[in-house]
Amino acid sequence: MTGYTSIGDVAVQNAKRFGSRTAFQDDDRAISFEAFQARVKALRGALGAAGVKKGERMAFLSRNRIECLEVFLSSDLGVVVVPLNWRLNPEEISFILRDCKPSVLIIEPEFVAAVEQALDGLPDIEHRLIFSDTRESNWSSYEDFIRQGAGADTDMRSVDESDPACIVYTSGTTGRPKGALLTHGALLASAQRIGQEMLELDPLDVTLAVMPFFHVGGMWFHCFPSFAFGATTIIQSAFRARTVLDAVAKYGVTNVHLAPTMVGDLLDRPESAKAAASLKRIFYAASPMPLTTLKRAMTQFPDSEFYQSYGSTEAGPVTWLGPSDHTRALNGDQARLQSCGRPFDGVEVKLAMESAGELMPGDVGELTVRSNSTMSGYWENPKATAETIEDGWITTGDLGRCDADGYHFIVDRKNDMIITGGENVYPTEVEDVLCGLPGIAEAAVIGVSDDRWVQRVVACVVTGEGVQLDADSIIHGCKQFLSGYKCPKEILFVQTLPRNAAGKILRRRLLETYQSSIDKP
Repeated sequence: MTGYTSIGDVAVQNAKRFGSRTAFQDDDRAISFEAFQARVKALRGALGAAGVKKGERMAFLSRNRIECLEVFLSSDLGVVVVPLNWRLNPEEISFILRDCKPSVLIIEPEFVAAVEQALDGLPDIEHRLIFSDTRESNWSSYEDFIRQGAGADTDMRSVDESDPACIVYTSGTTGRPKGALLTHGALLASAQRIGQEMLELDPLDVTLAVMPFFHVGGMWFHCFPSFAFGATTIIQSAFRARTVLDAVAKYGVTNVHLAPTMVGDLLDRPESAKAAASLKRIFYAASPMPLTTLKRAMTQFPDSEFYQSYGSTEAGPVTWLGPSDHTRALNGDQARLQSCGRPFDGVEVKLAMESAGELMPGDVGELTVRSNSTMSGYWENPKATAETIEDGWITTGDLGRCDADGYHFIVDRKNDMIITGGENVYPTEVEDVLCGLPGIAEAAVIGVSDDRWVQRVVACVVTGEGVQLDADSIIHGCKQFLSGYKCPKEILFVQTLPRNAAGKILRRRLLETYQSSIDKP
């Protein structure tokens, strides 16, 4: 964004431009742009007074709330913010904390038990804060901490565009999370692309932010761009169709970002008619929207424009589809809706083939991306960084094709990643847990098409000789080690798993077997 060198600059300038106007509304609380900047400044002051140095990590675990933005924007001090996924179990949280080694950890009261379990056996974290007015056992009050920094001098600049602002952890194909380093410049570039080029936001807009802030989609591809362009943002801690629609009607929301599954849920509520009056933009991501859902949505929200964007934690915003593309799809060009769109300005996309040769329109290759909104690398993981970035080009792991008009289509996940309800699930991670359960000899995990979740996780299981297992016990066993959304929703018992000559399991063959079994009369 022109004139800014850090994400904290946005809060400073917005306080001057918009003053007493409401920046955020969170449940029953509202805060102005000016008051918000004062709290960000106080947090920076408190961190500096506590001896937190540039480059140290500050992790937080919380559902969506105003304080999450305060934590992110305090990174102007030079601290690197690490949002934790509240859906992870203690073992998964523990791995991330061991990896990033934060000197500050901030949590919501709801997660005290899970975090203390995750901290068991870890080195002590110097500053442990809780989003509360009162101190709890082993945790200091965040509000007390903020008040201590209110008078501190925080005018000295500590960062520029090239400095890391946050680390966002994303699962790898082995199931081990990797921390993507996102710089201040990359986040500002993402905000420019989403907020101005695609959605054309302005200070008269009212945004509803309900997608989780631990995802780049919820924070850097929607909430922060809305704030950056002066919109008022209504923050909700979790998606519930009725509360979303009530908020749209109550606050005159003009702009919302949802997964396709969520859009479908809104259509089944009687409150959607009242909400349709103000809603100008429906921005969805994570997966294409089924045509039947789009038709219903465009009928029930006739004055709304629809937008889809494709991107990732590592690659930033890559491509997008606009209102005219959705209208064209509705009028008969259904193939257009399966596209993830054309690249944003300043984003280069090319398809890489494993074998040498010229790529023709329609040929499939791996999407690689180069722009100023990509990650700078993986936290303390040079091997993974070198495997993912070459000469500034990020490999996405997605296989796609491009038509003659420059529209890109994702045709498969190179690593068989499953997207269920907007969340990424990697089969290898689930398979490792399954094979560790008593009585299971082999397992393979596939993503099966689902009208509600886009894909659901299905496990194909080979039991040991003479072993009798039931599906419920296997699913229960997985829940002891995995977050709920990663656990299989269905178990398919098979005698063998199909493999190629090299011994690799053929998940595609399993998908075909599964489909043929449910298609039988």
